[in-house]
Amino acid sequence: MKHPSENDFNLFSSLLLGGLGISLMLIPASTRIADIGLPGWVLLIPGTACFIFALILQTITLLPVPLRQARYSQILAAILLIVIARVFQAYGFIAEAWVFLIAGVIQILLALPLARQLENIDLLDLAFALIGFLVGIHLAIAKSGAAHTFVLAVGFFVSAFLGASTIVLPSFKYNFILRRLQIIPWLAWSILCVPSADGANLVTPTAAILILLSKDFLPWSQTRVPEGDILGRRVIMIGATIELTLLIFLSTLLLAFEQSMNVVPDVFISPREAAFFFFIILVVVINYEIITVLMTINGLMQELSSAEEAENAARQEEPESASIWTSRLARYLKPYMSTREGTRIRINAQADQIQVLSRQVTNEKKRNAQLTLLLELSQQLENQLDQPVAAQLAVNTLERALNCSLVTIYIHEPERKEFMLLSSAGRQINLVPAGYRQSSSKGAIGRAYRQRKTQIINDIRADADYILFENETNLSALLIPLIHNGHVNGVIVLNSESANAFSSIDIGLAEAVAAELTRAWERSGYHQRLMDLIQAGSQLSSVVDPSSTAQDVAALTREILQAKFTYVHIQLGQERNFIQSASSGNASRLLASLEASIENEDIIQVAFQASQPFRVRDVRKYSATSSTGD
Repeated sequence: MKHPSENDFNLFSSLLLGGLGISLMLIPASTRIADIGLPGWVLLIPGTACFIFALILQTITLLPVPLRQARYSQILAAILLIVIARVFQAYGFIAEAWVFLIAGVIQILLALPLARQLENIDLLDLAFALIGFLVGIHLAIAKSGAAHTFVLAVGFFVSAFLGASTIVLPSFKYNFILRRLQIIPWLAWSILCVPSADGANLVTPTAAILILLSKDFLPWSQTRVPEGDILGRRVIMIGATIELTLLIFLSTLLLAFEQSMNVVPDVFISPREAAFFFFIILVVVINYEIITVLMTINGLMQELSSAEEAENAARQEEPESASIWTSRLARYLKPYMSTREGTRIRINAQADQIQVLSRQVTNEKKRNAQLTLLLELSQQLENQLDQPVAAQLAVNTLERALNCSLVTIYIHEPERKEFMLLSSAGRQINLVPAGYRQSSSKGAIGRAYRQRKTQIINDIRADADYILFENETNLSALLIPLIHNGHVNGVIVLNSESANAFSSIDIGLAEAVAAELTRAWERSGYHQRLMDLIQAGSQLSSVVDPSSTAQDVAALTREILQAKFTYVHIQLGQERNFIQSASSGNASRLLASLEASIENEDIIQVAFQASQPFRVRDVRKYSATSSTGD
């Protein structure tokens, strides 16, 4: 796990090492620490080492290298920084020594697990606060009578205070300005001290100024190479190889040139200085191009792999300081994005189609599972089962298929005008009182009975008719009347603790189960009536009294057909002079009307004249029965 400020500090250390390495190889006399009496090739070794470690620090910042390899590289770079600090101290350049020493110490700290406990501290701000404080102390106690020394000491003390302020108040809105103000003493140092014997060279102040200016502008998230990006990795390695090769070539060429020239030409700028400026410009251009290529690659990969909504949200979360890089990146990506706009539209359309097909597949899987349960229920109901057993099988199937919290079936009792609980299933079965009854004229059940169609209640709280059980927490309900031959035999009630819980597929399955249950009840009732008829035949065979026989036939017919009223009229003999009548049920006006129709041409006479049984669907629309009623 990387420390939040590790990238910035690696860049600062690489600027120190890289600047010193270039100076040692191209302009060794300007470093103030190189012994010119030594052979020129000797300076190539420390200069090359410094530049190589500068490239290594930049590489591990941008590339996803293994953590252990990155830590070893940081420790070696830290050792090199500390060695250089000792060299500066030996030559009397204390300020530069403190800068390199603190940079090396913090590099070691970053490589240790202790850095994880300092995640809330910006180590770069901490480094500049320590540097400002120590350099200020050095200038304050230095035995120099120059007036600028005291002014610089005060400036570095103020710089240390500003750096400490950004650490103590990390969310202070003016931290951006406070960091920039720390540049002032370094500018003064480079102007006043570097040309004199107090300062070594411009490497240290230049590195400090550059990192303080660019700290809040560097787009690390857009330049870091993602895992598996071979192109980005090769771009970085090629750039680093070109810089190192060119630096070694220029330094070697200058060394050979000086050995072959006995007299230094009298020109405005020396060959070493010209090579130095040329190399610096080339390094800036190469690094700019590398950053541009990496940002373009990362932007293209993000455009190809991220959803548009996620990208918009990420852009909204970007800090204001990254807006410059974002706008520049947009210009780089525009040619690529414009050429693939049609492809993006097709991809989005295909993605929408895939989502629609996925939903359809999910619904089909759900539908198939429900149909399987329905088939199992149908096979179970093929047996001649009584009403409670068939009803219990139905509620068990619905509870499994629709994951309901409560499924109940009520049977209709026309005589009492009530619905009685027949069977139930689900997690809330304990909420339903045993033998629960409800009037057929009240509640959502009464509404389903009156309208004779399925009732869908998406939110029970908004339905004034629904009658809740005590402590019931259901939010949606589905009521399906069990209708046979136009009569409501019962109602299935399904409940769920979620609002809008029942889809069209669920409703279709519940209605199919209701139809299967109705057919099973009809088969069971037919089987029972057939058994009753057989038993009634055996009973009637032993009856010899005609009046008793007629009365038994009326009673048995009413029971078998589950009718409200039955009437039996018998006329025997050649002259039909033997007449016997009987009835069962309470319908006095209907009975009187039927007895009165014996002498006229009403329904009784029509029945005697008919050659086969017939049915009158509506007595009000049939002339022979229009006067019959109760």
